[in-house]
Amino acid sequence: MTTNIDPLLLARLSQTDWVATRKQLSAAGISSSAIDRRLESGLLRSFGNGVVGLIAAPDRHRQLARACLLAHPTGALSHVAAGFLHGLPMGDIAWAPHVIVPHGNSRASTSPAVVRQSRRLPASDLTVVEDLRATTIARTLADLAGMVGADRSIFLANWAIKEQRCSASELRACIEPLLRSGARGGPNRRLLLDQVSDQPVDLSALEHEFLLLTIAHEIPGLIPQFQPPWYDGIQGIVDFANPYTRKIVEIDGRRWHSLTQDMERDRARERTARQEGWGLARYGYAEIRHRPLDVVADLRIFLELDGSE
Repeated sequence: MTTNIDPLLLARLSQTDWVATRKQLSAAGISSSAIDRRLESGLLRSFGNGVVGLIAAPDRHRQLARACLLAHPTGALSHVAAGFLHGLPMGDIAWAPHVIVPHGNSRASTSPAVVRQSRRLPASDLTVVEDLRATTIARTLADLAGMVGADRSIFLANWAIKEQRCSASELRACIEPLLRSGARGGPNRRLLLDQVSDQPVDLSALEHEFLLLTIAHEIPGLIPQFQPPWYDGIQGIVDFANPYTRKIVEIDGRRWHSLTQDMERDRARERTARQEGWGLARYGYAEIRHRPLDVVADLRIFLELDGSE
């Protein structure tokens, strides 16, 4: 199968799962005309976006995964592709070349990748598995929850937790910002967290922890237990607020089962804040405990502070 490919080309392709960009091959001393001849003869195939590979690769899924990453250098394998890469029991779900990229970083593509853009793609959601860039198990489970349905996602999450591949807290820390951002699949993610959630924490202690976090990272202006203009003497006090920028921060230490029961009340509070011209962000304890730097970065954006990330 490879006897007609010169050793230099074969050696270079073997380094990266029998696929490479034309630029990489050129840097290895392989001319564009040589690549074109191999494409015309059927020994190489094009994966789009300047990526080519051996037509008879031993592992087609891995070759395609690598090709998608080369075609989308800001992306990572995600959803179904990441689930298979992590060894999740995917059952009858067919392998698919899903790649997730930061929102706005997608480009016109002729690659076979199924590209998903995300406004929430922090470094803590990314990892490397078998030399392939991918979303972490927790982020993969969060993404799959919005795609394969509640029952399947609960099964996969419980399997991952039982096998100690991730914890319920790590899963919460990953899903909470997705829920806050309004990403698709919210109802399924809430059902998932209802099944795998941890025990509630002392909310006052968590608020204190959040306050110390803002002090440590010099985030100014947030007043704890603030009484907004619509406070009626009984209801309406918020956890933190900056009255000058009209921004509210609420802290959740409840189980997600309780959260879903109180959802209408929370939405009413948020509607009131918006009607009064105030912005509101909500952070859960798993985020604060496991991803404090992500919380800080998100706060800087929400509060529109100078030097925000």
